[in-house]
Order: sequence, then structure tokens, then C-alpha cells
Amino acid sequence: MENLRVEMTHAGREKNLALANVIKYGAVSHDEKEITETEHQITEENKQQQARLSNNIIGPNIIHEIVSRRTGIPTSELSQAQHHRLLKLNENLRKKVVGQDDAIDSITKVVLRHKGEFSRQNQPIGSFLFLGTHGVGKTELAKTLALELFDSTESIICIDMSKYTESNSIARLVSVPPIKSSFSIAQLIDESSDKKHVGFEQDGELTEAIRRQPYAVILFNKIEKTHPQIWNTLLQVLDNGRLEDGKGQTVDFTNTIFVLTSNIGAQYILEEVENQSSSIKISNGELSQTIKNRIMKEVRLCFQSEFFNRLDDIVFFQPLNINQLSSIVHLQLKSLECLKEKDIEINLTDKA
Repeated sequence: MENLRVEMTHAGREKNLALANVIKYGAVSHDEKEITETEHQITEENKQQQARLSNNIIGPNIIHEIVSRRTGIPTSELSQAQHHRLLKLNENLRKKVVGQDDAIDSITKVVLRHKGEFSRQNQPIGSFLFLGTHGVGKTELAKTLALELFDSTESIICIDMSKYTESNSIARLVSVPPIKSSFSIAQLIDESSDKKHVGFEQDGELTEAIRRQPYAVILFNKIEKTHPQIWNTLLQVLDNGRLEDGKGQTVDFTNTIFVLTSNIGAQYILEEVENQSSSIKISNGELSQTIKNRIMKEVRLCFQSEFFNRLDDIVFFQPLNINQLSSIVHLQLKSLECLKEKDIEINLTDKA
């Protein structure tokens, strides 16, 4: 390009205007156009490269997600906004669980007390016994609590304790070899024997679940049906926040919440709901103290006294009235709004 300009200047001095014009409006103009197009192309490529670089910037949210995926720690525990969520925990739970305000208040107080470090730190976040009839929201509240605290409804471990009614069932729960009275010494020292402790080589349903997901709500359904030997293990976890399984590995339960559900005394609630003319009333859908006392009398016959000392609270779930049931139906219908994308509409009448 510089050589062409020199030749154009030299032609002008030699009075060779024809050559000067050819160089100026021909070669020089063509080269300048190519240079301009090349510069524009380079500029666009730089912009695209900059855009790609900006998209690859790792921000706090990406870091939280990666750490959460690798460690099992929920993103809410890693975020500085966690305290804002805790302050709204009560409000958020009430939006999703209908008619159980007392239960929600009890849970919220325990969680906030633990997060504020006003309770022993070597224990689980909280431990509760939920009492009430079927279908009043015991399991739903546990699932919602898992979602609000740990960002996922999958952060709940549900265990049906009616499957652990035998003494050796502790092995399936925490991978501890059961003690069998019929197990002879000869079988213990005979390496060729095919008889082994049931569950000894298997991971415990509870311990393995917490090892993989250390932040979780542990839901023990029908707790009154479990074998008494399992109570000793449960008391140890509630007291120390840790448990050693059959493999010698220590499992940490200090970031969990224990929820134990039971239908003990439910017959008293059902009797009063069906017989409103009884001398014992359920006022405004709330259990009277008389009914609560009758239920607690039954509960104390089923559980060890040491068990009550390790619970943060015993929560009574209220029976639901017709208006509360209607609210629950509308909440469930909101989960079906995605059907509108498929041109499916659901109309709910008062009669339905």
C-alpha cells in the first residue's frame, strides 16, 4: 500500500496524470476497501471472542452449584442470603401447608434457635414427634421443610419403620451385624461356612443415605411400630449427632432434622370429629387440652422416658375443616397449571 502511494506521487511529479489517476482510483482505492473490510472483520471477531470470554466468567452462583453437587451441601447453606430465607421460613411454610400453624411455629422456633447457635451444636438441627390422624399434613410439612431449608424436595429421607419390627432389622438400617442367640461359636470361626450376619456386607439404609446427602430431613413414619433395639440407636444419634456403622465409619447427623410420625391416639380425635355433641369439644378445629392429655397418655406407654428428653418438641396436628380442605385442593390444582401448555384446562366447581 505504501509503495503504491510512492508511485502515485512520483507519477504526479512526472506530469503522468493518467498513471497517477489509475493508481489513485484503481489500485489504492481497491486496497483501501480491502483494508477497511479486514479491519471490520477483525473488530467483529474481537467482539465475538469477548462475548465468549464473558460467558465463561465463573460467578458465585456457578461456584455454589458446583460445590453443592460435589459435597451434598445445599446452595442455601453456601449463599449469604440464607438468613433472609430463615427469617421468612414461617411465612413460606404457611403458604404451602394449610391448617397447621402451631406445628409450623414450633418447627420454626427450633430451627432459628439452632441457626442462631443457641442450642448444642453436636446434635441434629431439630427432632420432632408429629402426632395426628392420617391426611392432616405431617408428611407434607416434612417435605416442605426440606424444600425451604435444603433447596430440594429430594432432601428428605423417608423410612417406613413398620419394616423394622425385628431385632436384627437394625442391620438394614445402620449396617450393624445383628446378634443372634442361635449363632454358634463354630459358625463364627468357620471361614468356610456360608452363613453370615444378615446385612453385615450391605450399606445401612439410613447411614448410607446421610453419607451421600448430609443435609436432609429424616422422616420416620409409624415410629411406634419399630423394634425397641432400634430405639437405643436412635437415642444415640439424637444425643450425640453421630453414629458409627458396621464398617467403622462415623456418620454425621448434625445437619439433619428428625421427624417422627405416629398415629397413636388418633382414635380420640376421630371420635370427637364424628361426635360433635360429646362433652369434649374440638373448638375451631383445634384439639382441646383434654384430648391432648389422652393422646399423651397413650404415647407414654409406647415410648421410653429417655426418648422424650431428647425431642425438641411434640407436635399435635389439628383436624382439618371443610374450608381448609378446599384450600388444599386449590393448592394442588396450581401444580397442574403446566397442563395449559398442552391446551388442557381444569375447571373446579363448588359442587365438586
